[in-house]
Amino acid sequence: MPLIVSYPQAIPANTRSDAIIENIDLPATMLDFAGLKTPIYMQGESFRSILETGKEADSWKKAAYYQYWMHMAHHDVPGHIAMRTKRYKLIHFYGTAGNIGYRSERSKHVTPAAWELYDLQVDPTESNNVYNDKKYRSIREKLKKQFTDLRVKVRANAIDEDFSDTAKARIVSVNQAITSNWEYNSVSKQEAVRNSKSYLEKFGNPETTELYIVPWLRTANFDTK
Repeated sequence: MPLIVSYPQAIPANTRSDAIIENIDLPATMLDFAGLKTPIYMQGESFRSILETGKEADSWKKAAYYQYWMHMAHHDVPGHIAMRTKRYKLIHFYGTAGNIGYRSERSKHVTPAAWELYDLQVDPTESNNVYNDKKYRSIREKLKKQFTDLRVKVRANAIDEDFSDTAKARIVSVNQAITSNWEYNSVSKQEAVRNSKSYLEKFGNPETTELYIVPWLRTANFDTK
């Protein structure tokens, strides 16, 4: 999404950058401008120098991590993780909320696991999922390795001792779902088909036999027939 910053005392007008910035970087940047250090418990980094110069250091992040935990709780969106680089977006719908659902009967039910990969340079509207495209096979595998390393770096799969038992159980379950579908082999695809049919039977519209979640399901990597 666009990020517009105005601070005439330090940021030159019309400065532009395509650096990857995450919302967790905003507090660190504000503290930096205020002359304060970023507390060690904050994951974000200050992008003050990028704002002031329009240039990013070689050490600046190469990808952004995203996770949607609230499986099917709002807007019929399944739980998923994603990584965004300057050119690619890789998304993994892992298909479960964990052991306990979120506010909705649907969130307690497993949905099909699936992968999406978009080449934003040629497909900025993310209309063509190239995850299974042979031309992108090597790129896909490199991105998945980068994705794995990034999950470790941001401690996305970590379980802290001060978490509640419910939170710990949910993280364990989600991590297992992500791991089991990471390679997305024939077994994973068959399981996705079963989960798709099960979800259709439970939540499909009886008059049209269509899913309420058709928009995201159409991009999944399996045939539901």
